[in-house]
Amino acid sequence: MPAAPVSVSIVIPVRDEAESIAGVVQEVDAALAGRTFEVIVVDDGSRDGTWSVLERLAADRPSSSFGAVRLRQRAGKSAALAAGVARCRADIIVTLDGDGQDDPAEIAPMMALLDAGEGADVVVGWKQHRIDSWSRRAQSRIFNVAVSLATGVNLRDHNSGLKVARAEVFREVPLYGELHRFFTVLAHSRGFRLRETPVKHRARSAGRSKYGAGRAFYGLLDLLLVRALLAFDGRAHYLLGALGLALLTAGTIALAYLGSTWLDFRLNGGDYKPLTERPLTIYAATALMLGAQLM
Repeated sequence: MPAAPVSVSIVIPVRDEAESIAGVVQEVDAALAGRTFEVIVVDDGSRDGTWSVLERLAADRPSSSFGAVRLRQRAGKSAALAAGVARCRADIIVTLDGDGQDDPAEIAPMMALLDAGEGADVVVGWKQHRIDSWSRRAQSRIFNVAVSLATGVNLRDHNSGLKVARAEVFREVPLYGELHRFFTVLAHSRGFRLRETPVKHRARSAGRSKYGAGRAFYGLLDLLLVRALLAFDGRAHYLLGALGLALLTAGTIALAYLGSTWLDFRLNGGDYKPLTERPLTIYAATALMLGAQLM
């Protein structure tokens, strides 16, 4: 017998949240009471007892309303979200962090905003009063300002874990690597309408944050990748061609320099290190070969 239809799917990616996830699921149940919904929790290679907690939750709930997915190894939040979204049945999908800092009571008001006024395809929860350490708040602020300036998509919380979107958005926007941080930007580039609304943010009551100091640095590197994807969207061959041309140019310049040093030695003598003993020779040859392949 086919599963009963649901009006909304809740995707919760978790990693080492054994102390928090059961409470989050219970809050979702309470917040969406009276609606037909499903909760899909994706365990991203947890090393604590998260999976055991999810097994107990699954045993207490109908399979049509609760699903637990276990990734064999840590694949990252984007991969966990993608695994959950792939199993969603509803036309509206909600993403929610499993640490308990997002309030599930915000889900229903955010869903209403999809059709309110001019409507929206993605509603982003803006943690207006963020309950985190000053360093994490500062990193988040820098990241969001950088993304807004670099892409022209002006939001105050691009990387919010609490989002409500139409399922078609998730079907079109790729989720791999760390691209979940730029879901809003990529959705906007495909013509989807964005809306941001203040939401309540709570202090973490259990477990440990996965937000390290290096995350902001890598986020800025990922931003460069996203800028390239946007600039060459639908024209990947232009991006590869530009990269190939840059490598060919660098290799040619390096070989020209090596050739000039050899010629100077032949004409004027003096000390000279053979080309076969110079690392630059290998780098130049490699750049030329890769450039030729990409062109």
